[in-house]
Amino acid sequence: MTETKRLFVAVPLPDDILDYVERVQANFQKEKSFEGRNVLRKHQHITISFLGEVSEDQIPLIQDALATIRIENMFAHLFSVDYFSSGDKIRVLFIYVICPELITLSKNIELVLSEWTDVENRSFAPHITLARVKLVFDKHALLDFVNRYEIEKKQFKITQFALFESVQVKGELEHRVLQLFI
Repeated sequence: MTETKRLFVAVPLPDDILDYVERVQANFQKEKSFEGRNVLRKHQHITISFLGEVSEDQIPLIQDALATIRIENMFAHLFSVDYFSSGDKIRVLFIYVICPELITLSKNIELVLSEWTDVENRSFAPHITLARVKLVFDKHALLDFVNRYEIEKKQFKITQFALFESVQVKGELEHRVLQLFI
């Protein structure tokens, strides 16, 4: 029986953006309007495509497919704090990222990985996840804080994307880069 690996494609983030994301997370924690888990710095990235469980023998084919994509240097900037919800429950807080070229990159990756992924019914929304929300204590206060929060429009350069493996090691989640694509 072939082993499987949990894979995704994402854009790694530069240190100055990671530093800023941690400051935003700290500000949201001070607000105390929800209970949840901040995404750890080492897990911060912009997810482009989630492949899920993939047979190990398929990984070289996926790497070959991704290697056909040429990435041009692109500039992105942080835009605003927002949230994803399920029904009326807030599930994820994130920073929306503006970069039209990243949307094009996402479409190209979706095309070359169509054999291994399901086509998403929703449009790609480039973002950096701040926290996964378990419980909201005061929804009005949280939404007000989200709407009033001023994100610095920090710009950063995107020069690469990566194929990552997500694994549990001693009960801790790790994201390992299998290959960088420049």
